[in-house]
Amino acid sequence: MTPSRAAAFAASYTPVRPATPRLEVVVARRIDRASTSLPQLLSDPTRFAVSTPLPLGADGVLRIDTPFSATGSRSAPRWTTTGRLYGRGPRLALFSRVEVEVSAWSDRTGELRLRPVGQHLGLWGGRRQRRYFVLAHRSADRIVQLLTAIAAGRDAADDGDGVTARRCA
Repeated sequence: MTPSRAAAFAASYTPVRPATPRLEVVVARRIDRASTSLPQLLSDPTRFAVSTPLPLGADGVLRIDTPFSATGSRSAPRWTTTGRLYGRGPRLALFSRVEVEVSAWSDRTGELRLRPVGQHLGLWGGRRQRRYFVLAHRSADRIVQLLTAIAAGRDAADDGDGVTARRCA
């Protein structure tokens, strides 16, 4: 191959990098409440107010960035919002952005799903991943506790440590 042909080939060649697989890391909980009450519960500004910290025990807080909005269909209702998990103690990353999704499966049950917004969870260090999962599990438990308590007409003033929510397998 002549130098000019080699240069032309090199200029036209684009190396193909394999796509990094996206980790779909989801923390899920089952909600034992009627789907007809979920829209009223999720739109309650006193419980899920924007930027109001939702305490997660001694580990940190969850701050909701936007109000819950309906994103599903009439046959499969779903509400989503975004938030930030703030941990306590020394850390490089001040918060982790998350998406919170509540889906109604039937008239009596639903599901809460919490997932990181970023696609680079696999690049995080082990300590940051452990901290994220502790906060994500506590957040899911706390939101389910709030939804259940509100629907049952109780006050959910507990700090989130005594939560006994069912975890989805």
